[in-house]
Amino acid sequence: MDTTLKKFRKEKMEKIFKIKNNEFDFYYINKENLKILEKISKKEFKIKKEFKNSERNYVAEIVIDNQSYILKDNKNEYKKFFNIIKKIFLNSDGVQILKNSISAKEEGFNNFAKMIGVIEKRKFRILKKSLIILENIEGKICEEDFLKDKALEVIKKLHTIGRYHGDCNPYNFIEEKKSKEVKIIDSKMKKMIFGNYRAHYDMLTMQLDSYSNMKYPYSKDMYYYIALAVKKIKKL
Repeated sequence: MDTTLKKFRKEKMEKIFKIKNNEFDFYYINKENLKILEKISKKEFKIKKEFKNSERNYVAEIVIDNQSYILKDNKNEYKKFFNIIKKIFLNSDGVQILKNSISAKEEGFNNFAKMIGVIEKRKFRILKKSLIILENIEGKICEEDFLKDKALEVIKKLHTIGRYHGDCNPYNFIEEKKSKEVKIIDSKMKKMIFGNYRAHYDMLTMQLDSYSNMKYPYSKDMYYYIALAVKKIKKL
């Protein structure tokens, strides 16, 4: 039977369901997505397009029953020694993103690709596999300046609920074909804990890495200069 995941501290986290299926654990919100997770665990899907296939991660568009989804495998989680130890005690990135997406939505933020669910494999609490399945958004990557500006508005909206993106480059934002809304396709949407340092870091990432003529949207306070210093040190 489906059992509500009780381990999350906040009551609203009880919307996440967990079910054991042979060697895998499935995490999901909507029960109709369970069949999708089951088919993926059995490799009953077709790969339409591979976007990335490296030692660190794997990203592909897959097709199940004529419907497209995005499958992500963060290999770093279970191949790097430090991450292996850390994940014994913590949720996988996929479960954490699922958790954060619920919180963000309840806080009024909806501009992100919806998660179908997470497939995990653990042995003695050691993470052996972690797959994230997302809806596939048809649209245009925000490479042009006017689309980057739309992406910036989405980032600002995320910051207003006290969360940050973490990797603000144009390839992580898509203007949806039908609605023309810009949506995030890759973010953990974590909470900011050190003032607005992370908000500045997001904006500086976009400005310094992808959008040099960007109009900076925030006042340049102490956290701005800390974020700028960190960005410069990382580029050395």
